[in-house]
Amino acid sequence: MNRCASQCMLIVSQSCTDTHHYPVKYMNTRHLTAPNRWLFALLALAMVAVVLLLPSLGQALTHRSTTSVGVLLAFTVELPLYFWFFVLRRQQRSLLYAVPVAALGYLFCRSWAPATESAWIAWAWIPLAPLQALLLFILGRRILQVLRVARSLPGSSDFLGRLLLATEREFPANRWVAVMMYELALMYYAIGGRPGILLRSNDMAFTYHRRSGLRIIYCVAVLVGCLEMVGVHLLVARLSPVGAWVLTGLEFYGLVWVIGLLRSVDQLPIVLGGRGIHVRYGVIYDLFVPYDAIQQVQCDRLHSVDTKRRNYLNCAFLNAPDCVLILHAARPARLPYTLVRNVDEIGLMVDEPSRFIAQLRRHITEPGS
Repeated sequence: MNRCASQCMLIVSQSCTDTHHYPVKYMNTRHLTAPNRWLFALLALAMVAVVLLLPSLGQALTHRSTTSVGVLLAFTVELPLYFWFFVLRRQQRSLLYAVPVAALGYLFCRSWAPATESAWIAWAWIPLAPLQALLLFILGRRILQVLRVARSLPGSSDFLGRLLLATEREFPANRWVAVMMYELALMYYAIGGRPGILLRSNDMAFTYHRRSGLRIIYCVAVLVGCLEMVGVHLLVARLSPVGAWVLTGLEFYGLVWVIGLLRSVDQLPIVLGGRGIHVRYGVIYDLFVPYDAIQQVQCDRLHSVDTKRRNYLNCAFLNAPDCVLILHAARPARLPYTLVRNVDEIGLMVDEPSRFIAQLRRHITEPGS
């Protein structure tokens, strides 16, 4: 195993006691930079407001060229430096990662002053282009590294879980990269990719899409989305052709997203393993619970279960659960877009409820069976 994979495996072993667990460190550390991000946002808004008020100042209009140079430097040099100081420096990141802020600042300058009125702004893209290319090259290399590390992780985890683990190693405390990797995994499922889960000889997998009707609901959603996409495009195209294509692109991406979610429903089953139960609900919920962490398997009086509790995880969709797992203590469940929620009760519905409950109780009473 190469060095990168070894380091990632070390992170896995330190952050959890089973390969099914996923680290959630980035969900906690990201709050440390929140005040600094708000300060940067307020500073950027103040700079934009000042520039938009410049036309009301007579001196700014009489010295248009000098004013344009000042605005250009403020948004392509000064603003990225502020972003590095308030945000990136806390995360020990290079100034190069502030290049997108400089690019956005340049686009603002172009919209504020047309290129015909300021040659400085018209040609300012030349020094920004190589910096953007360098940043894309570095990000591309790091993303490839994430994919390489993800392929080297244990196959008992699904592709999305391995991808998030590798992202945590390569981009620590960076939620947005993890969100991008989540979307990448969904697109991978949508185009026909498989999670690649390797079940051990004593593992038992249980599906949940047939009785719940999830596939039918998602298929209807895709059909309605296709019809809506055509109608919205024709309606908006009368007002703005560009806006129509933008909305069509967003709706098409949404359809692909639903297809990825649809395929993940029957590709990611609930698994009874040797040490615990791995609860999945497509790519929506993901949680590993050791058998010794289960206090009770409730199969009767399910109508009395408070499904609106914050710590209740509903894995039965719109149906009544077959059973509710009551845990000794709350455990973190992975939700979409790197969100995490602590749960102490889990409502489950599977396609073979009698067999599932019998096997679950056997594993709880006879650990290691």
